[in-house]
Amino acid sequence: SKQLIKKDIYGFNNEYGATIVSLSEKFRKKHEPFAAPVKERIKLLKLLHDNGLKTWVSMEPYPTPNFINQDIEEILNAVSFVDKIVFGKWNYNGLVGYFRDYKDFYNDAAYKVIKFCEKNNINCHIKKGTIDSNYVNEMGIKGVEYKNLLLQYVTS
Repeated sequence: SKQLIKKDIYGFNNEYGATIVSLSEKFRKKHEPFAAPVKERIKLLKLLHDNGLKTWVSMEPYPTPNFINQDIEEILNAVSFVDKIVFGKWNYNGLVGYFRDYKDFYNDAAYKVIKFCEKNNINCHIKKGTIDSNYVNEMGIKGVEYKNLLLQYVTS
């Protein structure tokens, strides 16, 4: 890992990323059995970032609460040092649809990611299809700022 910070060997323009969809080791062992432990991934990204290298996190496929009940803000805070966050829904598992409010869940999660990135000057990319624009338009009760912010990211 320390070898990667040698910019004279690996260059200055490389970007280093990791997928982090949960801080739970139990979840990782079940759904990502061959991936490095989450704390190790975060520690390595922090080392690279602290040595001036560009780092990013992919929070995709992000699980709905019927897979794991977790606070997305805890994950965001754990990776608050990265240069970019990519967020996307879990597309290829039918169990997501069993979570009754999955559209609202992903819209709310995307909103939290966007606001967190804005606040912390982090580049943000919301994967296509994560935000449901029809559902956002129906959910006027959440306010104009919520609606307008999410609709800016619909075509990302």
